[in-house]
Amino acid sequence: MARRLLALALSLLAAIALTACGEDKEETFKREYRPVNAKILALGRDVGRSVTGASGKSDRQIQQEFAALARRTGALRKDLEALDPPDDLAGDRKDLVEAMGDARDALREIERAAGEGDPQAARRATIQLVAASQDLRSQRRDLARATGGRR
Repeated sequence: MARRLLALALSLLAAIALTACGEDKEETFKREYRPVNAKILALGRDVGRSVTGASGKSDRQIQQEFAALARRTGALRKDLEALDPPDDLAGDRKDLVEAMGDARDALREIERAAGEGDPQAARRATIQLVAASQDLRSQRRDLARATGGRR
């Protein structure tokens, strides 16, 4: 009987320890995600300003501006990838990472088109960016909702 009680007590302690670790991991992820979320929001505002303000700029200015935005998007994507989400948020984090990759690629295409002075390619890349941005916005909102981040 004493062995059974000891085994039961050890099992309960192990279960409590595992539960506590899960809560810590979730809280850690939420705390670490919030500043990344804020940076993604700021990036979105900057991309929007760059797209709407592109008509008055030279190809070289557009190329430089969108190259910087693509680098920033790539860096934020890496920051997001470095976070260790709990199992229930891993899929949402993965979806956001992929959406950020699509947005980064579209920004690079705009950069390339501007560097080549190719307005048709720039138009296609801008359409690609709009689609990628909509997906990114949706994925970011889902993760922000789950973590208590700003939507």
